[in-house]
Amino acid sequence: MLAPPCVCAGGVDGSGGAGIGVDAAALRRLGCAPLTVKTAWTEQDAGGLVSWAPVGPAALAAALRAACAAHPAAPVKTGMIGGRAAFGAALATLVEHPGPVVVDPVTGPSAGGSWIEDGWREDFLALMPMVAAVITPNLAEARFLTGIEDGDAASCLAALQEAGFANVIVTGGDGEDEGCCVDLVGVAGQEPYPLAGPRATGIERGTGCSHASSLAGALALGHGLADAAVIARLGTVARIEEQEGFPSAAAMPSQAAALPVPPAGAARLDGAMGICPLVES
Repeated sequence: MLAPPCVCAGGVDGSGGAGIGVDAAALRRLGCAPLTVKTAWTEQDAGGLVSWAPVGPAALAAALRAACAAHPAAPVKTGMIGGRAAFGAALATLVEHPGPVVVDPVTGPSAGGSWIEDGWREDFLALMPMVAAVITPNLAEARFLTGIEDGDAASCLAALQEAGFANVIVTGGDGEDEGCCVDLVGVAGQEPYPLAGPRATGIERGTGCSHASSLAGALALGHGLADAAVIARLGTVARIEEQEGFPSAAAMPSQAAALPVPPAGAARLDGAMGICPLVES
């Protein structure tokens, strides 16, 4: 069977710690075929952002349009889209794309720095709900987007849904609990619920990229959003801990039995990975 395609649009990190290089690795880990579209060139290091330069809007639109036209049903994951002109060019293409769009509203590297221009937040909130199937901010990004300076995940998630984003996952990697990491999942029409487990340790950069790309890859494999959220969590842990052999038969939701990934029992998932609940699609 051919690997399902998935488009990822984001920045290039020459150090290899984040951006579309991490996106592609996460998608290949799940057995998907990544199609990468560059939105910017960045210089990053352990201290954060050093410099960046956007791809021209016309070139970005052409590349994204070509990828989407070749695979009209494929999910698209967007990461860094820093400039307002680039954002407008990407949106004009994505609004015509029938496949689901997974939006990681990354505002800058985890270690520090930002590529956000004045007016970008307002553009994002006004326009991105038209195309986003799901948005995956961490808590800091959720606070920035909502303007709730000291908001918790629940209040920020509610505000984002009120702003027009039907499905929201507020990831917990930047949460304050050193021993536990909690992703809060808000699916349209349902009460938000947590995916909680022990905090993984290891690689610290590129975790948001890995999460959103793993989510898009799970959608490409045919999973519903609830199970895709679990798989995205597992994919992120695999990245952080540099796990070999992921995915394995012990690392997928039980609802994956009919899909092209190995099934696993809920007891193994909850007991070994510390992820709960296991939600049926």
